[in-house]
Amino acid sequence: MIESTGVDALAIHGRTRDMRPKEPALVDRVKFIASHVNCPTIYNGDIYEYKDIEQKRIESGCNSVMVARGALYNVSIFQEDMKDPIVVTKEYLTKCRKYKIKLPYVGYALRRMYELSTKSYPFTELLGVRHMDVYDDIFSPNYEERKAKGDIVDRSLGRRKKNVP
Repeated sequence: MIESTGVDALAIHGRTRDMRPKEPALVDRVKFIASHVNCPTIYNGDIYEYKDIEQKRIESGCNSVMVARGALYNVSIFQEDMKDPIVVTKEYLTKCRKYKIKLPYVGYALRRMYELSTKSYPFTELLGVRHMDVYDDIFSPNYEERKAKGDIVDRSLGRRKKNVP
């Protein structure tokens, strides 16, 4: 039936809006739909690592996959050997500066990259940042040690603040 509308392919998400992101995708439902259409199908849902790409394609019976939040959480998802997230973050910040990406967009992407670790560093440090220099500071060596001493970039001022007793 869907093919009669002239579509070239059908992307199928494995859950409803109310289910995400709390519940896992229903791969069996996607497989059922994919098996009942004659056009190429694209699976979407719960792809967070490189190995998930082929695994979900096979499980779902789809021709291809689409990666959404997984690409934000794991920006090196398309590489078999995942890069260190801190290295990726530093590369991202360099490109954001080069292309003059606005701070709210930078913050949004960084919070998504570290969203799965919401109760730990660095996610908690990414909240309330108002200057790019703060992001550079958060992802620099020995940040936790310097933070304990008060030698960090002030979130609101964007310049180094040293607490002296």
